[in-house]
Amino acid sequence: MAKTNFDINPFALPATNIPPPQKSNTRLRRTTQHEPIRPYSTEYAIAEIGFRKARQKKEEEREHLHTINDIYKFLQKYLQELQKKLTADEKEQKDTSRLKTRIAKIEKACVGEYTCDPYQYEPELFEMLNHEKTHSADPEKINELRGLIRAGSWMTYERMKPAAVIELINKLKTLETEGKNFLMRRADPDTYKELNQNLKETLDELELIATSLRLNKTGDELEEAARIMEDLSTKAWSMLRLTMDQHQISLQDTQSHALTNPLIKEIETLGPVRDLVYFRRIYPKWAAETLRGN
Repeated sequence: MAKTNFDINPFALPATNIPPPQKSNTRLRRTTQHEPIRPYSTEYAIAEIGFRKARQKKEEEREHLHTINDIYKFLQKYLQELQKKLTADEKEQKDTSRLKTRIAKIEKACVGEYTCDPYQYEPELFEMLNHEKTHSADPEKINELRGLIRAGSWMTYERMKPAAVIELINKLKTLETEGKNFLMRRADPDTYKELNQNLKETLDELELIATSLRLNKTGDELEEAARIMEDLSTKAWSMLRLTMDQHQISLQDTQSHALTNPLIKEIETLGPVRDLVYFRRIYPKWAAETLRGN
């Protein structure tokens, strides 16, 4: 009797008609939606490239977010223009005293790229901004100056949530009311009436800004709010400089001096509110992303 495979190997399985397994081409296998992409695989590399392209496109679509480095570069370029003008005026024997004073102020504003003093350059930038709005009214140049002002100011205080910034508007209302009441106590009837009307208008404008920020307005919708904040900031800086000049108060003593301390408080309170308005006004795409995150 012939021996079978089972007799030779009692652990062998009986023969079947099932064909032998075929080798699968794993390189062509597609992952399902439930199967994670393996790191360092072809699928992973393709996904990473797609992500990078999408991120690059998104960054290209956003507005340029100004930094402190932009302030330094801008002021250095402006300083070169003033130096050229000074050379030309001296050749024509023009009076250059005011021009030399301005050059000295700009030089003090940014001694180095990372040593710019906001108390020196911010008033200068506001002066340029108001000149630009009055003369050429170029929206691109106006927004560039706004971006530079925000870039420097934004570095001088701790980060604040929008709700906390809006709350500062109430503080501004109080400061404005106290300042006007101080003047009205010493004013004649006509001046009193004018100051009282001015106070009412300012409080209404501050409330308009608070409402605009609560409604998360961006872009052109905040143009009026931006101009209001610029007027308030310009007045505060002008009053501070005038008081310092009249009473011979140094910049180092402004915090402690009774005449300038309220103005410093107002400037420091205006900063975060103005910066949030500027951020949403001139960087609407950045602002939209931030608002979605909130």
